[in-house]
Order: sequence, then C-alpha cells, then structure tokens
Amino acid sequence: MDEEIVLVDIEQQENAAAVGYIGRGMIFRPAGKELVSLAPPRSEAARTLEDAGLYPCNDRNLSDFPFYPVPSLTLFGEDENGTVYGMVGGPDEDAPVGFVTAEGEYGIAAENVGVFLQLLACPGWQKTAREKGEPPAFVLYPSRAEAEKEWRFADLLDRI
Repeated sequence: MDEEIVLVDIEQQENAAAVGYIGRGMIFRPAGKELVSLAPPRSEAARTLEDAGLYPCNDRNLSDFPFYPVPSLTLFGEDENGTVYGMVGGPDEDAPVGFVTAEGEYGIAAENVGVFLQLLACPGWQKTAREKGEPPAFVLYPSRAEAEKEWRFADLLDRI
C-alpha cells in the first residue's frame, strides 16, 4: 500500500514542525517556514556568525519572506544580499541547509548545519553555498494556495 504524503502548515499550527507521523496510509510532513536562531542574541557565537556575514532573521515576520516551501524551511540566517538560509524539513541539525535568494533562486547550501558552519569560515562562502550544485530537497511556491494545487494539507487539530 502506497502512503500518501499530507502536509501540515507550520505557519498556521503551533509546534507542527516536529511532524513526521506515519499512520493509516498517510505520512504527515511539515510545510511552510518558521524562524529560529542559531545562537543567543549578543553572544560570542552570534558575533562570530555576524562577522562571517550571516545575520539572524528570527526577529522578522514570516510575511517578510514571500515564498512557501515544501517541505518546511526553518530559517535561521540571512546574508547581506538578502539570501536566507534554513534547515529543510524542520529544526534538525542533521537536515540539509537550504537557501533562497532575494531573486527567488533556491537550492541546497550544505548537507547539514555543521558543514554549513564550516563553510562560513571560507572567504566568499555565500557564492560557494549557492553554487553547490545539488538538486534542492524542497520546492518553493509563491504561496500556500499555490502549493495546495499540488499537495493535500491537513489540519492537525481536526485529528486530535
């Protein structure tokens, strides 16, 4: 029996990013975006990230990022060119790190957060991250409404 992937909008449902439930022929996966921080504000780690040119974006609004990723993208930083970086599929340090440029180009910057942090130590890391060449592990839509044309969404609150 093939299992159907059903998306849960993490922008609409609090604490839905950890979704990965499998049952009754369905696999629930998070979609949309959320904002997190890699380091506490004003910490040495935060200063190190900023010195490398990666700035926190967790104080912004989700509406500042006019795209809708499937699966989800947990955004943690932004460079001076407006490219945002985040963990694909939820807040997991082992997840691939994806990027979305201000022009709407997207892809995979690193295989996980650890590799991404190593990349930050290299001069010109932004260009290297965008030229990695791996196919994206996510798809960008202009909105949830556009994603709904291809995917089924569930309201987790209806299932409790």
